[in-house]
Amino acid sequence: MEAKPMEEESTNFNKEDIFKALEVVERDSIAIADSYTSLFASLRLALSQLLMQQQEGIVLYIHAFD
Repeated sequence: MEAKPMEEESTNFNKEDIFKALEVVERDSIAIADSYTSLFASLRLALSQLLMQQQEGIVLYIHAFD
């Protein structure tokens, strides 16, 4: 079997193909960033609610022994 030159084996990409691929990557990156933003906002809210509940419990516990 004869080895083909590197140029024949590689796919030729033109600038339009590269720009389209970059647009897809950019769009996906934005979607992932939005997803993480939403996730962290949800986690922050859940943590805040948990801390408020614990604080209320501590206050009630302290008042019980006054």
